[in-house]
Amino acid sequence: MLMSRPNIVNSIIHHLSHEAPKIRVAAVWCIINWTWINSDDDEDALVERINRLRALGVERKLQAMEKDPSRDVRDRVRTALDQLTSIDT
Repeated sequence: MLMSRPNIVNSIIHHLSHEAPKIRVAAVWCIINWTWINSDDDEDALVERINRLRALGVERKLQAMEKDPSRDVRDRVRTALDQLTSIDT
């Protein structure tokens, strides 16, 4: 799984601050995919991914991005934050 590869996770987090909105959107989509609630998903694994992302500061970064100049970024950020907070950890 990609979450077990620190270089990939750190790269995605780094790209949340990229100057190009399309890159920021792509990075947020990765967060959305990592926090997607699937009927086949093991809830413990999902909680573990969410906790790891929070520990890496992703939730704070996304909260700061709620005022991004790009509407597409803001919309994706809302989705990602909703998913990060949808499960009690």
